[in-house]
Amino acid sequence: MPKILKPAEEKIMRAVRDSIVIDPLISLRSLQDVLEKKGIKISNLHYLSKLIWKINKDLSTQVDRTEITSRIAQLKERQRIVADRLVRIAFYTDDLKRDGLPPPSYRDQIMAMNAIIKLDLAILGAEMDLGIFERHIGTVGIEARSKPLLPEQKQRMLEALVNWGIIPKENEPTKNINNGDKADTTTTAIVVAKQ
Repeated sequence: MPKILKPAEEKIMRAVRDSIVIDPLISLRSLQDVLEKKGIKISNLHYLSKLIWKINKDLSTQVDRTEITSRIAQLKERQRIVADRLVRIAFYTDDLKRDGLPPPSYRDQIMAMNAIIKLDLAILGAEMDLGIFERHIGTVGIEARSKPLLPEQKQRMLEALVNWGIIPKENEPTKNINNGDKADTTTTAIVVAKQ
């Protein structure tokens, strides 16, 4: 068998990797057929099995050496390219029309927007798992929400609702006088008036 140059072998290896990704259980004969359809003819099965072994060894070495932060950086770069393409589908512009690209259907646009959001959430989740962002689960302003309103605040809010016309003036709560003290009969519930 003649010596295969490095650039040609890299092209063959990329084609083999792509085929293995699509069908991890592909046989050598089927792999030969797939490569032949791609214009790569390999008649020596022993050489093909050596390539598969070399590919698997390279992949495991890369995974062992990869640090999680660099992996996230690679994911973000890939996501940037994919998101750019999805944004062009989701928000079709005249620039794309001039390039001769047909307008996407509404279904395609919605699917592209959905994919953009899923990509963003996946990257955010990975970054949060890495500890890039500090999580404060369950502590977001609970103390502030559980405090009751002061009577003065309630009164100002009711006056504002009356001024805006949300509560008619005839439904405005009144204050009762008991034993010389003013008692606040207002509640924190918002009254919705029918118009």
